[in-house]
Formats: sequence, C-alpha cells, structure tokens
Amino acid sequence: MKNRVLYIVGLVMALSLQSAIANDAPNLARKAAVDENRILTLSPKQINQSLNTRFPIRKQINGYDVSFHSPSIALDFLDKTIKVNSAVTVKQGEYSLEATALIKGDVDYDEIDNHLYIEYPSVETIKATHSTFPDNKAPLSTAKISMGSKLPEIIIFDFSTLDIEYLLKRPKRIDVAQKGLVVYF
Repeated sequence: MKNRVLYIVGLVMALSLQSAIANDAPNLARKAAVDENRILTLSPKQINQSLNTRFPIRKQINGYDVSFHSPSIALDFLDKTIKVNSAVTVKQGEYSLEATALIKGDVDYDEIDNHLYIEYPSVETIKATHSTFPDNKAPLSTAKISMGSKLPEIIIFDFSTLDIEYLLKRPKRIDVAQKGLVVYF
C-alpha cells in the first residue's frame, strides 16, 4: 500500500512538472531570445574604477618626465565619443608643470586579452594649471606628443575580471549612451 501511494505521488508530481513546463514555454522562449541578445552597460563609475588601475602612465621624452594620472572618463553620448580627462605632471630638474589634458582615441576590443581599450591615444587639449618653468610651451608640447605612438593603448575595461561566459565573445556593437558604455554581445 505504501509503495502504491509513493507511486501515485510521484506520478502526480511528474504530471505537475510537465504541465508547469508547458505553461511556462512562452517565458522560456522569451528568456532564450534575451540570452541571444546580451547587453552589458558599463557605468562611468565602473569605467573610472578600471581606469584607475591602469594609471599613472609615465614616459620620459626629450629630457622631460611626463606622468598622466587621476583619470576620469568623459562620455559624450551626443557625438558618441569616449575621452579621458587626466591630470598631467611634467618635470625637468627643478622645474615642474601641472596641467589638465583631454585624451582621445578610437575604442576597440582586444579578442586575445578580452578588454576594451582606447587605440592610438592622443592629447586633444592640454592646459597648464601651475608651472615653475620659465616658458610652458616646450613642456606642454612634450606632454602632448608623449601620448599616441609613444604610449600603449589605454584599457577602458577588462572583461576577464568578470566571470561571465558570454563576455568571452567579441562584442557586436559598442554604443556611448547617457547611462554609460553599452556593449552588445
């Protein structure tokens, strides 16, 4: 008798599960469609946290020590550009210059290292905020040319830090939006 009751309970459970799956089929199909169109939004705060692990960037050029530090992302969703604001320090002997710079470049994805980066970074604008140099022209010019071919790419975000399988695929599209950087996989 006890075996018969267990058999009936098992049969009822199996039928209930089959009915639940049949009733939930539209939800499962919708979930599958969402899974195929994966979207990851990186907020400016997340990007800045990532950038701070990559800075300062230091370079010696033309007798000057140039350091780009304290980065912050500048997302312009109207013209769809990504730029980096950075503090700059230029030193030569006893002289020093502090400046602010806006760094621009093309955003790309590195499939081998699994990260988004600014390719061919260059200084769009630079402005001295404090200087002990007799003339700021040479140190500002040196800081401006130190970006680009002289420096490596600037990593915006390293996807390998996240344990999400679909992030191992090349993004289909990257958009700059008001809420952040939107990456479509």
